[in-house]
Amino acid sequence: MHPFLGLLKKDYRLSRSNLLTFSVLLVLLLIVGVIVSSYTKQPAGTLAILLLAGFSMIGFIPGMMLSFLTKEGKNQMWLYSPRSSYTLLFSKLLLLIIYQALLQFILIGYLAFSMYFFGVDVYQQLDISAFIQLGSFLYFFAIGIGLYLTGWVTLYWMIYHSLSNYPKVRYFRWLLIILIFFSYNILETLLLKIAWISDLITRYHFSITSNPFLDYDGALWNIVFENIQVPLIPVIYYLLLTGLLYYLSARLLSKKVEV
Repeated sequence: MHPFLGLLKKDYRLSRSNLLTFSVLLVLLLIVGVIVSSYTKQPAGTLAILLLAGFSMIGFIPGMMLSFLTKEGKNQMWLYSPRSSYTLLFSKLLLLIIYQALLQFILIGYLAFSMYFFGVDVYQQLDISAFIQLGSFLYFFAIGIGLYLTGWVTLYWMIYHSLSNYPKVRYFRWLLIILIFFSYNILETLLLKIAWISDLITRYHFSITSNPFLDYDGALWNIVFENIQVPLIPVIYYLLLTGLLYYLSARLLSKKVEV
């Protein structure tokens, strides 16, 4: 067996119980959404379930990665692994992306079921090309946001446990994490107030149908989709930032982080 496949198999064994639990809860949530919407005779209720499930998917990769790091930190296996820190992290990320990609197919199917069958009278009927565009945008948006948040979670975890080697700051590690969090967000906010940066961000964009809103006609809630303008520069920026976060995390991991 190829060494990387063996690493994937090991990570799968570590994560399969969490994956099964999340999958069962997700399916139950979707079923409850249909049952409650049918009982209240408001098919648009499935939209609330989709939004709730979508938010949970955004937190799926960060939560699973934190679980990975906690388990690996307890058994200290990476201290003795001959593989590079980049490979150790990439294996986990690849597995989590596969998990989320498969789970999100369930949500896309639920959206299609709600729009074209269960809620055909209340959902705006998009043609196939528009539905594929909507589904693709939501699909990759959730994965992208999840990976970005996971980058920060991984870096914070690495910094926190790296500092355990320094007794003078060991008991103040959380303060440093909080300081990094607020410093970055304050810096980002200040940069956005600079006129030329703000103009650059909004200069290049693309339009996509993805913004749902509710309209009440006196008897039923109806769901209509609007076009939104997605700025291109922030997408590129956050992709690069996400890559940097994982690079820094892997560098810290290469120092053999102990818990």
